[in-house]
Amino acid sequence: GRLDTVTGQLREWAVPGAKPAGFWRAPDGQTVWIPQTNGRLQSLNLTTLQVLDYRSAKTFAYSDVVFGPDGALWMVDFGDNRIVRYEPGAASETSWTFFDPNVGRINPTQIQFDANGKLWISELSIGRMDRFDPATGVLAEYTGFDNPIHFDIFNGRIYVAEASGANGAVSVLDPSLAIVFGESLT
Repeated sequence: GRLDTVTGQLREWAVPGAKPAGFWRAPDGQTVWIPQTNGRLQSLNLTTLQVLDYRSAKTFAYSDVVFGPDGALWMVDFGDNRIVRYEPGAASETSWTFFDPNVGRINPTQIQFDANGKLWISELSIGRMDRFDPATGVLAEYTGFDNPIHFDIFNGRIYVAEASGANGAVSVLDPSLAIVFGESLT
């Protein structure tokens, strides 16, 4: 939907698919990209109402999307434990699997780039925050969280909302002080 805050007018669009996992509005002001929990990535033209689907055979369910500093859409695949990079309009994607989905689903919930171009990921079911460097393919793993579901980055620290217990909690991660484990993804 779109709300005009001056007139109060609300315009809504119904698009086919499942639950939206976020959206990104392209600079043209007319195209909206919507990754969905059914593994579908859609583009919607707000003027013509044309909906185009892109579906990867590898994707189970998207859970978040961000626009990267490289001009691509970056998403996480909730079911197949993947980081997905997609250039709007391309015929294919690039992806990195950071945990074997046949072993278990770690359920990444949110992604965000930091000021240095590193991609942060919260992983609900494994109690971990990851930092992925797209330039090197190195994934740094920060453990010890209790169901991290959302986070924000401020002054180089990661503020992590944990979905444990009745009230939840917020933990602060300072990457310069934390113990980190790493691996290279291909």
